[in-house]
Amino acid sequence: MLFATLTLFTTPQLTKAVIITEWTFETSELGGQIVGNWITNITAEVGSGTASAWHHSVFPVDYTFVNGNGSYRAFGVTNDWTVGDFFQFAISTAGYQNIAISYDQAGNLTGPGTFFLEYSIDGRTFTKFGSDYKVNVGHWTYSSTSTTNSFSFDLSSVTSINGQPTVYFRVVDGSTVAIGGGTVSGYEEDGIDNFLVSAQPVPEPSTMALAVLGGTFGAFISKRKRVKS
Repeated sequence: MLFATLTLFTTPQLTKAVIITEWTFETSELGGQIVGNWITNITAEVGSGTASAWHHSVFPVDYTFVNGNGSYRAFGVTNDWTVGDFFQFAISTAGYQNIAISYDQAGNLTGPGTFFLEYSIDGRTFTKFGSDYKVNVGHWTYSSTSTTNSFSFDLSSVTSINGQPTVYFRVVDGSTVAIGGGTVSGYEEDGIDNFLVSAQPVPEPSTMALAVLGGTFGAFISKRKRVKS
């Protein structure tokens, strides 16, 4: 009975993922024209973290709200997209492991059509995760939600980002080809929404000790039964 009780109460603590941070951009503050520089200090609606964006442009870039995916607002960037421009999200993974990310992303026909995800633990050296992916035209509205432009990434294999005080994730423009074909030009728009980071809490030492104790006790009882039989 002791073994069964210990297993029942320790196993869910080892497997359940929770939301660390999420940006819905419904209450975040941003907006304005910035030339070749950062927009930053965009706080998360759930948990803590800082979202930002970078454009290499020497012309004014509009950082503004666009229609969200089933909500009123998403983080939008228009005008003069260049390969290497990015959205960035900085969070803490202290106490967590097996990180996963999901978000919605869409643009207009003349906006950039190819992006990729990368990560860093120091904000300087970034590593690409997975392959490039295609972004489609969004047609987002506040009254309905679409999964056509939803993306998810399981980073549980990247153990270096577990338990870090700060991890940086970038969604990077990877091509000059527009969503509608041809070269990115004109009124170039891309928006991101519902950026969510989830993970598993790292078990407390006491929890791990109970799990080990339960397994040891169960094995001991099983051995005694075999000996008696």
